[in-house]
Amino acid sequence: MIVHIDPILPGDDLSAEKAAALNSFAETSMELTATMHAAQISLDRMGGAFEADDEYWTIWKRMDSPLRQSKRHTLWG
Repeated sequence: MIVHIDPILPGDDLSAEKAAALNSFAETSMELTATMHAAQISLDRMGGAFEADDEYWTIWKRMDSPLRQSKRHTLWG
């Protein structure tokens, strides 16, 4: 799906700098939304592969717990 957002134009109550900042924010927000959607799809597919006990993903299943522990200690420890 492609979403088009018309650019915000400067006007009487909106400076060119603020319009540019809002346009940049809108573009970045759309990119982030698309990235997060793709990440969710990837996680869903990985979960399906784990449930099907797909051989390719078996190594990732074994690494999952230690990786999570490592991230937990790195981010919050």
